Amino acid sequence: MGPEHPGTATSLNNLALLYSNQGNYEEALPLYQRALAIYKKVLGPDHPNTILVQNSYTLLQQEIQNKKSANSEEGSQ
Repeated sequence: MGPEHPGTATSLNNLALLYSNQGNYEEALPLYQRALAIYKKVLGPDHPNTILVQNSYTLLQQEIQNKKSANSEEGSQ
């Protein structure tokens, strides 16, 4: 497998999911980004794998934003 093989993207996605589940969001984000870029290039934007990674990436971004909002609210109390 090379750096732009779908299997590489799958491995990146799986590692990102692991980091995300452990709460290591900042580690997961760039892995999702790389997996998404590979899938878009190789499989196209409408492929189920591309859509799955896009959804995971978007949900993680929302989770990070929610945590930042919660932390800023706690700090203002």
